[in-house]
Amino acid sequence: MIIVANQPIQLSPSEWSAFEWYWLQQLQNRPIRYVYQSMDHLHFEWDLRESLVDAAEGLNRSGVSFASFEDSRCNPAFWNRNAQGGFELRPDI
Repeated sequence: MIIVANQPIQLSPSEWSAFEWYWLQQLQNRPIRYVYQSMDHLHFEWDLRESLVDAAEGLNRSGVSFASFEDSRCNPAFWNRNAQGGFELRPDI
């Protein structure tokens, strides 16, 4: 159940993206109370959630890879790799 300003609300799909609407319906149909101070607060949270998922999916499609500090690499034009594997911005950048 979604509560906004201490009141249960009925949501309209016309106000939300398909992503937001799907997940809001999941919350609305649960017995747990999801409490928001205002509709702006609710919209902000779900806009943020959608942006985070979009960014994660884009990163996944980009082909980048991740490594531990021991196996890390950096672009030497911009970074120095320290003995612990961390990156330090070059002083001339």
